[in-house]
Amino acid sequence: MSLLDTMKDRTEDEVLSLTQRTRMAILEDMTKDGMPNNNRDRRVLLELVNGADTTALAMKRMEQDSKQSEQDNAAAIMAAKIMAKTGGNNPFQAEAGRHEKVINTLPDNALPEPTLVEGELDVGVSDLNYEEFMKKFD
Repeated sequence: MSLLDTMKDRTEDEVLSLTQRTRMAILEDMTKDGMPNNNRDRRVLLELVNGADTTALAMKRMEQDSKQSEQDNAAAIMAAKIMAKTGGNNPFQAEAGRHEKVINTLPDNALPEPTLVEGELDVGVSDLNYEEFMKKFD
């Protein structure tokens, strides 16, 4: 049975594990009599080691991502429990009787109604220049 046949119908983790074991077996076979002397074998050896390192780092990253996902899930569950205990209301939102600060306001008609100048509430571009502006207010 070939290596390709053994990879059929396997999960990604199983394939990674199998290829990693295959790399290590080739690495052990190449170095059983010491480090190779010719450059071609050394390049192959370096590629094997580089592939093994890349796979190991990817597996560590996946493991860390899985742990982070579990922690995120636990935080979401905790937040859901807090929301359930407060009846679905935001526990940080101020409500009457919860030591709110009241902002003082002026009574109605405490200030006179403003007098609007022509064009004060207009929206858009004006063709008014400095001289015309100054004539209006002199």
